[in-house]
Amino acid sequence: ALMQRLSDCINDPQELLFSSILSLDFPYQLSNEVISFNETTAFRDHTLVINRALFDAHLEYEPVAEWNTLFGFTYTGGAALVMEERDGSRVPLRSICPRSTCSSELARRSQSAITSSFRDSLRSITVLVYTICAVLASFICLMCMYQQVICTDGAYRICTAFSFGGLAMLCLVSIGFYMTPNPIACFTRKVLFPVAVAAVFAPITVKSFCIWRVELLTSRGEVRRAISDNSPFFLWLCPAVVLLQIVISSEWAFFESSTEMTYVVSLRHGNAWRCAPGDDFEHRVLWSSLLSGLMLIASMIFATL
Repeated sequence: ALMQRLSDCINDPQELLFSSILSLDFPYQLSNEVISFNETTAFRDHTLVINRALFDAHLEYEPVAEWNTLFGFTYTGGAALVMEERDGSRVPLRSICPRSTCSSELARRSQSAITSSFRDSLRSITVLVYTICAVLASFICLMCMYQQVICTDGAYRICTAFSFGGLAMLCLVSIGFYMTPNPIACFTRKVLFPVAVAAVFAPITVKSFCIWRVELLTSRGEVRRAISDNSPFFLWLCPAVVLLQIVISSEWAFFESSTEMTYVVSLRHGNAWRCAPGDDFEHRVLWSSLLSGLMLIASMIFATL
């Protein structure tokens, strides 16, 4: 009783006494292993096994259930746990006991003590399959980029090639969104994603502006100026816009860590590790991509003029 009172998640014992209890380990005749406490969760890691005593010439034990702090009471017997009704029908029994507040708090502590890493994410089969598909899509975009630069003649082929380069980067960046949150994935989502989106929309905006400008000069009768002014100056706007987005994302990462994670307790999304600052992370990414949104609006305006 003393151990239970000092190690449950409701009380707040003195730290020195509590740490000394956690460091204890001792053998017991009913346990095959040495009894000890987990210093991270402050509870035992071993599952409590409930046995049924059977006496047939000699005493035997049959496991019928297990109990642990994460999943509560679970029936594990070989025979189905049923109850006979008045009409003779047999119905299975199900436990409807709610989980205690202490058990929920312990589950939260246990989950928050384990953080995901980049290496752990790569061990997932679904992540590996998605990564292979994303890399193949990136190679296809790079091939299209090469085809636009080498094999295509056109005034705006550099802009189109630049867009394919941005799409290739966006395919690779999307892997970070499919992974479980980890420092590398958080950096990819927060810093590289806005840069990749800007690399896609910057050439589209510049191309839309150039086409609108040429049509405007042509309608005024300045055909020679429209042809001659289609200069590389406008094409340099593409890397300039991307460079501006890199500066914005870098400053954002300088004032707020882009690799930090936080454990979020949410009734809507559940308890899990998320990229800092938690529930507001997606809003921060959208604000960081505001430049791309403005370019998209500008492209639509130039296309309709």
